Amino acid sequence: IKAAKRPEGNNVARRNTKARNRKPTSASAVAGGTRSTSSSSGGGTCTAKVIHSYEPQHEGDMALTKGNMVDVTQQHKSGWWYGSSAGRTGRFPSTYVQVQVQVVDNA
Repeated sequence: IKAAKRPEGNNVARRNTKARNRKPTSASAVAGGTRSTSSSSGGGTCTAKVIHSYEPQHEGDMALTKGNMVDVTQQHKSGWWYGSSAGRTGRFPSTYVQVQVQVVDNA
Protein backbone atom coordinates (compact mmCIF):
# COMPACT_ATOMS: atom_id res chain seq x y z
CA ILE A 1 0.00 0.00 0.00
CA LYS A 2 1.39 3.36 -1.01
CA ALA A 3 0.98 6.42 1.13
CA ALA A 4 -0.28 9.58 -0.54
CA LYS A 5 0.11 13.06 0.85
CA ARG A 6 -2.96 15.22 1.14
CA PRO A 7 -2.66 18.95 0.69
CA GLU A 8 -2.86 19.29 4.47
CA GLY A 9 0.24 17.09 4.73
CA ASN A 10 -1.45 14.04 6.32
CA ASN A 11 -0.34 10.62 5.11
CA VAL A 12 -3.26 8.49 3.90
CA ALA A 13 -3.08 4.92 2.61
CA ARG A 14 -4.51 4.47 -0.89
CA ARG A 15 -7.15 1.79 -1.27
CA ASN A 16 -8.42 -0.08 -4.29
CA THR A 17 -11.98 1.20 -4.64
CA LYS A 18 -12.64 -0.67 -7.89
CA ALA A 19 -13.16 -3.97 -6.06
CA ARG A 20 -15.74 -2.42 -3.72
CA ASN A 21 -17.76 -0.84 -6.52
CA ARG A 22 -18.05 -3.91 -8.76
CA LYS A 23 -21.08 -6.17 -9.06
CA PRO A 24 -20.52 -9.79 -7.98
CA THR A 25 -18.94 -11.81 -10.75
CA SER A 26 -20.20 -15.23 -9.76
CA ALA A 27 -23.20 -16.91 -8.25
CA SER A 28 -21.09 -17.83 -5.23
CA ALA A 29 -20.23 -14.19 -4.62
CA VAL A 30 -23.91 -13.36 -4.55
CA ALA A 31 -24.85 -16.43 -2.52
CA GLY A 32 -21.88 -16.14 -0.20
CA GLY A 33 -21.14 -19.83 -0.72
CA THR A 34 -19.48 -22.16 -3.13
CA ARG A 35 -20.38 -22.75 -6.74
CA SER A 36 -19.76 -25.63 -9.07
CA THR A 37 -17.03 -24.97 -11.61
CA SER A 38 -18.19 -27.60 -14.06
CA SER A 39 -16.64 -27.51 -17.48
CA SER A 40 -18.55 -26.73 -20.64
CA SER A 41 -19.41 -30.42 -20.95
CA GLY A 42 -21.84 -30.17 -18.07
CA GLY A 43 -21.26 -31.95 -14.81
CA GLY A 44 -23.86 -31.74 -12.06
CA THR A 45 -27.12 -29.89 -12.17
CA CYS A 46 -28.70 -27.53 -9.69
CA THR A 47 -31.72 -25.43 -8.94
CA ALA A 48 -31.20 -21.68 -8.69
CA LYS A 49 -33.34 -18.69 -7.76
CA VAL A 50 -33.32 -15.68 -10.07
CA ILE A 51 -32.04 -12.65 -8.12
CA HIS A 52 -31.96 -10.18 -11.05
CA SER A 53 -34.28 -10.09 -14.07
CA TYR A 54 -32.52 -10.54 -17.43
CA GLU A 55 -33.71 -9.70 -20.93
CA PRO A 56 -32.18 -11.79 -23.75
CA GLN A 57 -29.46 -9.98 -25.67
CA HIS A 58 -28.68 -12.67 -28.25
CA GLU A 59 -30.38 -15.61 -29.90
CA GLY A 60 -30.32 -18.57 -27.51
CA ASP A 61 -30.44 -16.42 -24.36
CA MET A 62 -33.23 -17.12 -21.88
CA ALA A 63 -35.19 -14.37 -20.17
CA LEU A 64 -35.06 -14.46 -16.36
CA THR A 65 -37.69 -13.02 -14.05
CA LYS A 66 -36.63 -12.09 -10.52
CA GLY A 67 -38.01 -14.61 -8.02
CA ASN A 68 -38.43 -17.48 -10.51
CA MET A 69 -36.58 -20.77 -10.16
CA VAL A 70 -34.24 -22.17 -12.85
CA ASP A 71 -33.24 -25.80 -13.40
CA VAL A 72 -29.58 -25.45 -14.36
CA THR A 73 -28.39 -28.18 -16.73
CA GLN A 74 -24.89 -26.92 -17.62
CA GLN A 75 -22.49 -24.61 -15.83
CA HIS A 76 -19.80 -23.09 -18.05
CA LYS A 77 -16.62 -21.54 -16.69
CA SER A 78 -17.37 -18.53 -18.89
CA GLY A 79 -20.19 -17.61 -16.51
CA TRP A 80 -22.96 -18.39 -19.02
CA TRP A 81 -25.10 -21.27 -17.80
CA TYR A 82 -27.80 -23.30 -19.55
CA GLY A 83 -31.12 -24.31 -18.08
CA SER A 84 -34.89 -24.07 -18.15
CA SER A 85 -37.48 -21.96 -16.38
CA ALA A 86 -41.19 -21.28 -16.92
CA GLY A 87 -41.32 -23.45 -20.05
CA ARG A 88 -38.28 -21.78 -21.66
CA THR A 89 -34.77 -23.08 -22.18
CA GLY A 90 -31.55 -21.30 -23.04
CA ARG A 91 -28.43 -19.66 -21.67
CA PHE A 92 -28.23 -16.94 -19.05
CA PRO A 93 -25.58 -15.15 -16.95
CA SER A 94 -24.77 -17.08 -13.77
CA THR A 95 -24.42 -13.84 -11.79
CA TYR A 96 -28.19 -13.35 -12.10
CA VAL A 97 -29.04 -16.49 -10.10
CA GLN A 98 -28.34 -17.88 -6.63
CA VAL A 99 -27.78 -21.64 -6.38
CA GLN A 100 -30.29 -23.28 -4.03
CA VAL A 101 -29.69 -27.02 -4.39
CA GLN A 102 -26.62 -28.69 -5.92
CA VAL A 103 -26.97 -32.21 -7.32
CA VAL A 104 -23.67 -34.01 -7.88
CA ASP A 105 -23.42 -36.23 -10.94
CA ASN A 106 -21.09 -39.12 -10.04
CA ALA A 107 -21.38 -40.91 -13.40
